[in-house]
Amino acid sequence: MKPGLAQPPARNESRQLVLETIGLTKRYGAVTVLSDVSLQLGRSSVLALVGENGAGKSTLLKIISGAVSGDGGRIRINSEDVSLDSPSSANSAGVATVYQELSLQPDMTVAENLFLGDYPRRAGLIEWKSVRRGAAASLDELGVQVPLDTAVGRLSLAEQYIVEIAKAVRHQPSILILDEPTAALDADDSERIFRLMDDLKARGTSMIFVSHRLSELYRVADSFVVLRDGREVASGRMEDAAPDDLVANMLGRRAQATSPARDAARSARVTPTGTYALEVRDLATQQVNGVSFSGRAGQVIGVAGLRGSGQSDLCRALVGAEPLTGGTMKIQGQDYRPRTPSQALRSGVAFVPVDRKTQGIFANLSVAQNISMCQTVKTAPRVIARGDERRIAEAYRDSLSIKLPEGRVESSITALSGGNQQKVVLAKCLASAPSVVVLSEPTRGVDISAKMQIHTVIKQLADEGMCVIVSSPEIEELTSLCSSVVVMHRGEMTAYLEADEINEHNILRFASGTES
Repeated sequence: MKPGLAQPPARNESRQLVLETIGLTKRYGAVTVLSDVSLQLGRSSVLALVGENGAGKSTLLKIISGAVSGDGGRIRINSEDVSLDSPSSANSAGVATVYQELSLQPDMTVAENLFLGDYPRRAGLIEWKSVRRGAAASLDELGVQVPLDTAVGRLSLAEQYIVEIAKAVRHQPSILILDEPTAALDADDSERIFRLMDDLKARGTSMIFVSHRLSELYRVADSFVVLRDGREVASGRMEDAAPDDLVANMLGRRAQATSPARDAARSARVTPTGTYALEVRDLATQQVNGVSFSGRAGQVIGVAGLRGSGQSDLCRALVGAEPLTGGTMKIQGQDYRPRTPSQALRSGVAFVPVDRKTQGIFANLSVAQNISMCQTVKTAPRVIARGDERRIAEAYRDSLSIKLPEGRVESSITALSGGNQQKVVLAKCLASAPSVVVLSEPTRGVDISAKMQIHTVIKQLADEGMCVIVSSPEIEELTSLCSSVVVMHRGEMTAYLEADEINEHNILRFASGTES
């Protein structure tokens, strides 16, 4: 343990532990992704599992939840050695898991989802009254209100996570794993999840919680374990851990006193000169109305608002993914009205969508093929030599610090962590040499280190003369990066903030529709 960093707590007596892992190890071929990891989870407590993307958190959770078998080490639950060789065996041992990607069926009701795969039957027929009665009892026990007969797909994202958690705890597990349940939620919706966690903890449930937001860890966790490169590097009580120490453990170094985000702010807030790279006047779609702003080369413009206020729709409209019902746009002074993102790309406007898994990557292709994809849209014929493809991919691998298996750009993109997949999506857009880049929540679901690197990339793009549009639900991210901020509320543009006007108070005031 390095001097000055949080030290592990004294070992609890075994009777106080609900879960203990001892020397867990996992290898994929010659690559060791988890090495000799030990952790302890106390009864009625929350353990924060901390680390960068690719640090081994997901592998560790999959072993504990029975989805993956380890290659070494032991797992003890309630002081007894257990073999968790399948999700069903983990469930039987009292372990339930809620992943970031929901497993609910969107076209089925809340009640149907809660009992999915476990419907009460009589004479071979499902007893629907019992399903509804049991679902109501499960939600009442948790103290939450969600409409039982509504299709899950029509619920808010926070309500869907509440249903997912209710489904996971219906059989009263002693251990609940929550893998980034708040990654896509705003502060208010996240607090709903935290209050539910508080109630579960008070009733005796122990939890392992993963989040890339340090403030959330301090809100809910009692203890922490930090993983780096598949190894446990620190552990301790959350109340004793300084934020800088946690970051230092995750990164293996001390963070700079001035963050890349703050450096970016200093650069971005020098008002650029020259012609407008992008002009938007009275832009309207079915979800957005009356948006006007202009961006110069070298400028970073933020798009703020409470989730669902139209930020994502605006970004999609800028690149032709959302049809316009009114308004005009210009790129470099020329009329611009793309009908598809491909047309936008050929006009010099690149797009990083909010959902990288379904919209940003080609899961069946390699990293190199993904990176070259946007470039081929702008070339005629739409092909690229294999050697050029590899050279370009390796250049972005190095410049964006993309971690690849054995450094090979031929690796499947699905083998990468979420943060590194996001860097590949960025590289794919940048390879097309755009003049305008639209980034829809570019740091969603990535760890602190990856976020810092993406902030640095945004600064570099502005320094190189690009106009960058950044949508984010995180106000601090926008205040640190942007020289101007478009604020949205219920599809309307409520403010255009510049320079010293950009602060948390103003953004929240206009984002909530309160103008005074």
